[in-house]
Amino acid sequence: MTNRKYRATLPAVLKTLIDSSEIDSHVFMSAGFGALGPELLQMFEDLRANTEKPICISWLSPPAGIAETLAERGVLAFDQHARAIRAMGHLVRYAADKRHRIRHRPKAATPFAWADVIDIAAARKVVCEDIVARILELAGLPVARGHLAKTTEEAVRAADDVGYPVAIKAISAAITHRAAAGLVKLNVENADAVARANRALRDRAAELGAALEGIWVQHMISGGLALPVTAFRDRQFGIMVGGGIGGGMTEIIDDIVFARAPIDADGAFDMLGRLRTIERLSALLADADRRRAADFLARFSSIVATAPWDRFTFEVNPLKLGTDEVAAVDALVVID
Repeated sequence: MTNRKYRATLPAVLKTLIDSSEIDSHVFMSAGFGALGPELLQMFEDLRANTEKPICISWLSPPAGIAETLAERGVLAFDQHARAIRAMGHLVRYAADKRHRIRHRPKAATPFAWADVIDIAAARKVVCEDIVARILELAGLPVARGHLAKTTEEAVRAADDVGYPVAIKAISAAITHRAAAGLVKLNVENADAVARANRALRDRAAELGAALEGIWVQHMISGGLALPVTAFRDRQFGIMVGGGIGGGMTEIIDDIVFARAPIDADGAFDMLGRLRTIERLSALLADADRRRAADFLARFSSIVATAPWDRFTFEVNPLKLGTDEVAAVDALVVID
């Protein structure tokens, strides 16, 4: 502004910026300018009159009368640049929220006969993977094939039936984090290895003093991305459903988004797009995989929306997006 030559070209520069299709909103930051203040104010007014894009102005130590003139015209001039930037950020986020399809869809809730599978009157209960897998199957959701084995012979037959490689997992209501407790064996390739894994898990459970209900023998889904899917009842918002990134690294990555259940597949697709990891590395979850995950998340939300408990957590971790299939490969319900 203080250079006459540059001041003469400034309106054209500002118009170029305001007309750019790559810029959706503008923050103008100024300070002082004394006698040139009215001229700058007129440039701002000319821009405002010729665009529908949101414009925010921040003017530190404006000349006398500038703030009052702007106020008379319905324009708030911020007196701190940081506040103006935050305000525009809120506006941009609000616009993004208006565009997304994440909406609570109460009519999408699907009745489910919970009492046929779980004792819903239990004061506190950990519902183990074999029963939770049955819930998901009855709800029509894809689950990696698995069988509960009580003996080594049953474990070998189960592995032959579901197909190798298999995961061998101890089933005990006393231990919810089985991998950390050494109660999981992965990529078990043959019958002899199944027998060894079965004996090893039973010995480990005995060391821990944990009563076993059996051994879960499950087909392993090869390759792909692992996503945590969860639901719980919040005291204020009701039942919430969440999807994230990380699988076994969920707590470390700490990237999960939530919405009120139930939601539809379009809303779930947009919800997954709000994950920090996906915003920065969109190729990590291709649109086709994102649609598959969104379909599971939406159908999962329609079932958990009818859960009868005041306090509960229903966790699928991970949901595995394999090369040719998508399936829940571990799941747990905790009723408080």
